[in-house]
Amino acid sequence: HTMSEADGIIILTFRQIECNLPETLESVADVTTPQLIEMVARSLWLITDGDAKFSITLPSGMAARHRLCTEMANTVKGLGYNGECGYNQLLYPSEATTRTILTFLVQKIPRAEEEAQEEMLGPNALLNRRIMASLGVWSQAPYRLPCCPAYAPDSVGKEARFRARPFRAYALNVPKSPAEDDASIKTVTEQVPEGEDVAPSVFEWNAAAVAQ
Repeated sequence: HTMSEADGIIILTFRQIECNLPETLESVADVTTPQLIEMVARSLWLITDGDAKFSITLPSGMAARHRLCTEMANTVKGLGYNGECGYNQLLYPSEATTRTILTFLVQKIPRAEEEAQEEMLGPNALLNRRIMASLGVWSQAPYRLPCCPAYAPDSVGKEARFRARPFRAYALNVPKSPAEDDASIKTVTEQVPEGEDVAPSVFEWNAAAVAQ
């Protein structure tokens, strides 16, 4: 794997354990201290089956930050990590050390038996992980018909979200029974000027038919 692919696997793994990482984050080099603290805290909780409980947010006081990072670093080393890991590596992260620590934690995070077997079978695991992550994001997105204009609640769209038009109905020639079906009668869509006129015309015809 290239470095970018390795970073992609690392970041995707931590997104899957509910770390609040921005969609723009693609490289370990861009991981901030607050993000690193959350990633380490959540992974340690999973690895130790809930025994290692650390705050996922960085304390405001410097003494509290040093204490939290020292305890987390000691826990990481207690899992068998042999690299450099102290409060400095967590509080003031560098790309190389952060990548090494996160790679170690990713390998330690418990996985479902099916997933472990899948990774042993070949390179499909990464693709499946990405598919599942994409499906997770897609399932949370609001449903929008392809014909609707783009709309974002936090931005001003360049096109109207909805387009209003007058209710215009046209008289339709519709056979009242199969016996009256005539090949010369045009289809409903051919009896109105525009496609948008089909629904109003059908509503009007149906209302008149019910009234009779």
